[in-house]
Amino acid sequence: MSGNTVERYGGIWIDKVNKLNPVEFSEDLVTEKRARDIGLDIISKSKTASIQIIQAEVTGVIYNEKDVETTQDVDNRHIGCIQVDCFEGFDLPTDWVFPLEANIKKYPVYGETVAIICFGDQAYYFSPINISRSSNHNSAIGITRTTGKKLKHNRKEFEEKRKGFKPEPGRPTRQIAGDIVFDGRERQSIKLGKNDNTELKSGPVIKLRISNADDKNISVPQEENIVLDATSIYMTEKEEIKLVPTRNVNADITPSVHTGKQIIIDADRLIFNTKDGNKNNINLYSGYNLNLISQNDTNIVGRRVYVGAPEEAVGVQPAVLGDALVDLLFYMAQALESAGTDLQSGTGISPLAGAPSIDPLKQKAGAGMVALFGSGGKFSKQNLKEALLSKHVYVSKQGK
Repeated sequence: MSGNTVERYGGIWIDKVNKLNPVEFSEDLVTEKRARDIGLDIISKSKTASIQIIQAEVTGVIYNEKDVETTQDVDNRHIGCIQVDCFEGFDLPTDWVFPLEANIKKYPVYGETVAIICFGDQAYYFSPINISRSSNHNSAIGITRTTGKKLKHNRKEFEEKRKGFKPEPGRPTRQIAGDIVFDGRERQSIKLGKNDNTELKSGPVIKLRISNADDKNISVPQEENIVLDATSIYMTEKEEIKLVPTRNVNADITPSVHTGKQIIIDADRLIFNTKDGNKNNINLYSGYNLNLISQNDTNIVGRRVYVGAPEEAVGVQPAVLGDALVDLLFYMAQALESAGTDLQSGTGISPLAGAPSIDPLKQKAGAGMVALFGSGGKFSKQNLKEALLSKHVYVSKQGK
């Protein structure tokens, strides 16, 4: 298409196909046939071919079933449809404009402009036009009703038509050559790319994140940062990820740099849940070690908890209850202390007088038992607790 033949009429570009070949006239006497030929020649050489994409301003959007309920003459098939104002002189064949893409949905908000194409008697729209160079919103209210400039608007009316959407400053995601990035309107991003590193360490990455709010430098691209971002999911192959765990054990169990083929999830809270059902399990398999580390308590609750081997394994036995064991041993110690006291006062038959007398051997044995099992001995209740009870691991008699 030659640039010399293209002219703009409002929001449409028109190609006057034969503009460079004007109709030729002669001074000969015009016959009926000649007049007809001239007319056909004029029609042929004034043909135009229009590029059927126009710019329009969004004035209404059907986002969900609630909008369907409050809008006349629409049904659920209209979800995603928009109403628009076109530039002066251009009309659309239908009141509602459908999204061109059926699977990837990116509905505009009030005031944004979209590109529209018509197929037959139905109009379809593309994604919002990047007028403001913003991943959050690109509103240009009133642009179709003026000479191409934005209009001042009533803030209250503006908020109502936005249907709850509030523009929030968010920075675009930093990219390098070859990256594919999806930036959401609310500081979310998905990157399909590679880590920006040397060729030796460069590998594919998939990074999902929600960044924290940043009112400064909103036009400057922001790289993902697993420490500073609100939530992150990284899938990497060669990239080194620096992430210090909240509780440090040692360099092997809680390293500060993570490398290799890995998936890293970071957030304030992680929840893994399955629906109720006898086969709805959560399975954690490890090719080497499995480390569970918490800054505070670690709770493992179940009808039965097996450690080391499953229920059907040979030699599986119930765990000992610490407090119950302490009480049992303490009661035994009390009995032995009492026996030692009796033994201390035990008597025997004197070989000289043939009368009862204190037996020094029994007295010594009894004193030893009292010292060992008495309140000040090793088998006192406090000493048993100190010796037997863990301050870190607790078990219950009956599963919850």
